[in-house]
Amino acid sequence: MKHLLIDADSIAYAGAYKEDPVQIYSHIDSTIQDIWSTFSGICASAGDTPATKMYIYVETWEQKHNFRKWLAVSQPYKAKRTKTIPLHCIKEAKKHLVGKWGAEAVKHAESEDYCLIGANAVGYDNAVVAAIDKDVYQAPTTYINYNTGEVVTLSHDEAEARLWRQILTGDSTDSIPGLEGIGPKRAETALDGVPVECYSNHVAHIYKELGHSYGYFIEQCRLIYLLREPAEVWLPITPEEWSEL
Repeated sequence: MKHLLIDADSIAYAGAYKEDPVQIYSHIDSTIQDIWSTFSGICASAGDTPATKMYIYVETWEQKHNFRKWLAVSQPYKAKRTKTIPLHCIKEAKKHLVGKWGAEAVKHAESEDYCLIGANAVGYDNAVVAAIDKDVYQAPTTYINYNTGEVVTLSHDEAEARLWRQILTGDSTDSIPGLEGIGPKRAETALDGVPVECYSNHVAHIYKELGHSYGYFIEQCRLIYLLREPAEVWLPITPEEWSEL
C-alpha cells in the first residue's frame, strides 16, 4: 500500500499570494486534488493500492520553534527571506489546509522534515512524497513535484549523493553557506569514484582541507539534513573520526 505525504507549506504560500479568500481556498483545493490524481496514477501503474488517508504537513502560523534557527551560528537561518504576503492571508491558507484537509501544523521542524519522517515510518518503498523543493530529495523513495508534475524515484545511492552534494554547496536561499567556491557543477563531480559508504568521510575531508572546523562542518550537515526520526540528532562524523582525517 502506497502512502502520500505532502509538503504543503509551499501550497499555503502560493494560495496566500492570491490574497482573496475564495481564490486562496480554490488554489489549495485544486492543488491537493491534482497531487492526489498524480499519486493515484502512480499507484495504478505500479499495481499498488493507495492508502485512503493523505499525510499533509504545514508549518504552524503561530510561534514556531524551528530547531535550525538554533543550530545556525555561522549566519542566521533564512536571514535573506522577506515576507511579501500579508500574514493574515498565510494564516487563512494554513488554517484551510488544517480545517478542510486535515493537515498537521508542525512547530519544531519544517514540513519537509515531517514528510521524510513519515516516509521513514511507513517505509520508503511504500511512500510517495509531494514537494516542489528538490532539496527534499534526500531519501530513497518516490517524489512528485507538484509544480511541474515530474515524478522521480531515487535509489539509496542517488539519494545519498544528492544529500552530500548539497552539504558541499550549501543553500543560499536558506542562508546555509556550505563551502565557498563549490557550486553545483563542482559538487556534481566531487563524489565521482567515491563509494557511497565513504561520502561522509570524503566530504568531511574536503571541509577540513579548506580550513574549516569540525563544528562548522557539523553545523552545515545538520542544517541541510532532513530528519528521519522526531528529535533526531544526526552525527555523520564523530570528533574522533574528524581528527583522523
